[in-house]
Amino acid sequence: VVRGMVIDEENKEPVIGAGVFIDGTNKGIATDIDGQFALKVPSDTSLVISYIGYEKQKVHVSSLLRPENNVIILKSDGRQLTGEVVTVVKTVYNDDVYDRRTYKVKSHKEKTKKCK
Repeated sequence: VVRGMVIDEENKEPVIGAGVFIDGTNKGIATDIDGQFALKVPSDTSLVISYIGYEKQKVHVSSLLRPENNVIILKSDGRQLTGEVVTVVKTVYNDDVYDRRTYKVKSHKEKTKKCK
């Protein structure tokens, strides 16, 4: 089992929810509230650490096996969020003047189709 901690390069704070994946696979885990992770992997593999707004980092598991060397520092990718907001609008059509939905009564023909 390899254990590690992911921190931000600038403020040295833990990166919460960073993806820690076995290189070449989609198997992995997210860092916890303290930026820490534990993953059972062979010592000859590599891990890929990624998080939005940071450069991906590739680390050999063998280098993380010593407790004094298990901190991974993520560097900002230099992109700034522009502050743009995407809005999703759901349109509901209401039928009466009081903004209530009214339901249409099925015709006699439609009601009798289901009975046959």
